[in-house]
Amino acid sequence: MIGNIDPSAERFLADLERIRQAGERATREISSGLRVSTASDAPDQISDILQLRADLARNAQIRVNLTRVKSEVDTAERTLEHSARLLDRALVLAVQGATSTATAESRRILAGEVEAILEQLVAASRTLVGGRFVFSGDRDQEPAHQLNLANPNGVDRLFSVQATRRIDHPSGTSFAVAKTAEEIFDNRNADDTLAADNVFAAINSLRLALETDDQVALDASLTAIRQASDHLNTQLSFYG
Repeated sequence: MIGNIDPSAERFLADLERIRQAGERATREISSGLRVSTASDAPDQISDILQLRADLARNAQIRVNLTRVKSEVDTAERTLEHSARLLDRALVLAVQGATSTATAESRRILAGEVEAILEQLVAASRTLVGGRFVFSGDRDQEPAHQLNLANPNGVDRLFSVQATRRIDHPSGTSFAVAKTAEEIFDNRNADDTLAADNVFAAINSLRLALETDDQVALDASLTAIRQASDHLNTQLSFYG
């Protein structure tokens, strides 16, 4: 019959067991790079660790979203910068057409260039990035406008929609990332009539004035183009 181990021996064996466990834990930490690999390693810290993991996962997703949105925003900004230059060119054409030396024939030639500008602006409103129409708001799988020279603003508005999408920021806030083609190019009054600074309407009015050799309409188009240019640059500042 084996007698009981004396207390000092028991403490010695217990110390050896703790050393062994500590060694195993150290080995796991070194091989895994983690100080806590099981709940028993630090039961009082599990709640904080789980919250940290959730925060890391959230921040990783935010980073992915921000990278994707940056591509959209950068493209939108470049598109509007190009559109602003198109309006500058339209203003030059309007000035040329409004001079007393312009003839009906020269104005018709200018009208052709203005029509090309309108086509480019409509194409800009239909900018596509990563399968998303960046100016189509909450209906970003389809374009919001198409060319139709029979309309006063030179386009068909296929639908009216808001841009409510927001992106989370690591700080905990969120921000809007886009404007709609209607806000940028086809601005409307509260009663849905064309606003004085409507970009499409200003360009189409200039085209019509040049085609019909209408001096009064040409003079009015100069003001409309300037208002539209101011409006477009204001929209550009949202992205810049």
